[in-house]
Amino acid sequence: MVVEFGTEFVPELLGTIDLGPMQAGYDTGDPGEVVDQLTRAELLIAAAAGGAFGAALGALPAFIFTGFLVIAGAFGNAGFGVGTGFGPVFGPHISFAAGAAAAAYAGSRGKMESGFAYHNGKDIGFALGSRPDILAVGAIFGILGLGFEQASRQLQLPVDPIPLSICISAILHRAVFGYSIIGTVSQKANGFFDMGPFEREETRAEGEVPGDGDGPGEERLAVEPWLGEMYKWSHVAAIGLVAGGVASYVAFRLVDSGVGVNAAFAAFGISAASLVFLNLGVARIPVTHHMTLPAATAFMATHEETIVMSPK
Repeated sequence: MVVEFGTEFVPELLGTIDLGPMQAGYDTGDPGEVVDQLTRAELLIAAAAGGAFGAALGALPAFIFTGFLVIAGAFGNAGFGVGTGFGPVFGPHISFAAGAAAAAYAGSRGKMESGFAYHNGKDIGFALGSRPDILAVGAIFGILGLGFEQASRQLQLPVDPIPLSICISAILHRAVFGYSIIGTVSQKANGFFDMGPFEREETRAEGEVPGDGDGPGEERLAVEPWLGEMYKWSHVAAIGLVAGGVASYVAFRLVDSGVGVNAAFAAFGISAASLVFLNLGVARIPVTHHMTLPAATAFMATHEETIVMSPK
């Protein structure tokens, strides 16, 4: 059986789901289109500006901005809003990824002093302002993000090109700015998944990791889970069920109201925009955008009124 999207969907999504992942904004093409896209001056300027924007505001605020754009586009059934949110200025593969790279650059050179509990280079909520070198790093990684995304899309890789581009960008900025690619396991931890040292608030051994603008490495926690309130498997599974249910319901209501493919992105926008509270320092705000988008996509791919089934 092959699942085909119904004809009420926009042309970009007509066809079978085994042609590639659900994508917004572009038709898939051949590798030559990568060169065509990356030689368009307006796209390069937009990506550089978007990367510098992410560096100036900080990666997390830039991502929150993406969320509000996607909400506006999804609930207003305006492809322009969703396309802008995922496009060459505000797309997370550009503004967020470049903001993260800029934070890594500034943190590695002791230019942040943000007071973050972990290494300063991990503080994606910290605005980096208008330093020319930091903005330049953002601009460069914005252009790289555009390149990664277009290469993935035009080569029709069986993955979502935007998060893949973010991952590649993150690996690259860690390598370029002198960080270990996957981090350094503390002598006090029993492997990558041992959270015991974090729960006991143990710090690093002397000389184990570099310091930052706020202090030496031995003052850092031996284990630094990205979200201290969301590292337990039971917690992640529980919030995943909740987020998935909400995302599916939002998509259902929008489809029922006549909204087409943009319904798949509405809950993602809500998740991203909700991080404004995390950025403001509200404790225990969950991060769910990586849960709501797959859930809504799965709903859109199986809801009987939005697809038709045909024998292969």
